[in-house]
Amino acid sequence: MEFYDIQRLYVKICNGYDTFNIKKKTYFVKHHSYLDRCTLRDKYDLGLSVARSNGLKSEQEYLDFFIERGWWSKSKEDDIRQNSAFIENLKKSREKLILESQKQSIDKTILEEQSKLNLILSERKSIIPITIEEYADKFYSRYYLHHSLFKDEKCIDFFYDSQEDLMELDDDIYNEIWSNISNSITLFKADNLKYLAATGFFQNLLILSGKNMSAVDFYGKPICSLSINQSDLFSYASNYRRAINAATETIPDYILNSPEYLIDWCENTNESRDRAKKLMDNTPNRNKTSGERSGRISSIVGATASDYKKLGMENGKKAAGTDLLASAQQLGGQMQIAQVVKKTDDLK
Repeated sequence: MEFYDIQRLYVKICNGYDTFNIKKKTYFVKHHSYLDRCTLRDKYDLGLSVARSNGLKSEQEYLDFFIERGWWSKSKEDDIRQNSAFIENLKKSREKLILESQKQSIDKTILEEQSKLNLILSERKSIIPITIEEYADKFYSRYYLHHSLFKDEKCIDFFYDSQEDLMELDDDIYNEIWSNISNSITLFKADNLKYLAATGFFQNLLILSGKNMSAVDFYGKPICSLSINQSDLFSYASNYRRAINAATETIPDYILNSPEYLIDWCENTNESRDRAKKLMDNTPNRNKTSGERSGRISSIVGATASDYKKLGMENGKKAAGTDLLASAQQLGGQMQIAQVVKKTDDLK
């Protein structure tokens, strides 16, 4: 992300809304809080009740009926369950891997298996009429739009007076509204929030919230009033800062200079690096003679240069960089956060 894009994302999150224009009309899209999310969930549940009262059935009820009539097979349902379970197991296995190259191999397999699963799911969907779940989705969608679109930046005046007004919209406008909302949701996905949180730009702002990194001081409002984007962004950033402050060994400069590498280091690499070191320390070096085999290996079988870089190591050794503990001792105590985040800001 460019520096302007990072600033733009930050401003939108702090404002608590996004905007878009359709036919010279400006829509303000409110960023929901966790309280809003609970209210929306209640509306989905209400949609399920309404659908049930109108005689619709759940997906599982339709499937049981179709299997009984021979229009669908239990074996295909078994395939769906087995494929789904296999994909979930792959994902769990991925979390335990050390090397990035191994993770990429697992990712490829997951994509292949997901494609096979999607084919069966598509076939199943083609024979099932509207379910109570689908009805609830549509019921929820109207309510979502009504309580998300506003005429003003304070998000006080609803853009549409009622949900009935939304039902009278032309399909083109309705679809364009959802397209813009989808783009907005994509902009605020977790990966982008994490990237912003790991930049020197935001880490420098985080310092101003105080030693304890108070979200209330940062945003100037109670935590329960924060949007989900605001709370998630602050949570990611404070966790990254604590990981950096807690480091007792060298953090390579290339990690501090890259939000992507910093995210990986803070979220995964501490545990992965520890496992990698244990693997190198505890595995006898078979290349040595019998009298020398008490020595340990200094590399991991199958590890690439990129893998070591992700782990913050160079060919099994610690990469050169800034030793935070030593630097803090030279400064007479704990290192100030500002002195560390200067190294993370490669955007200025």
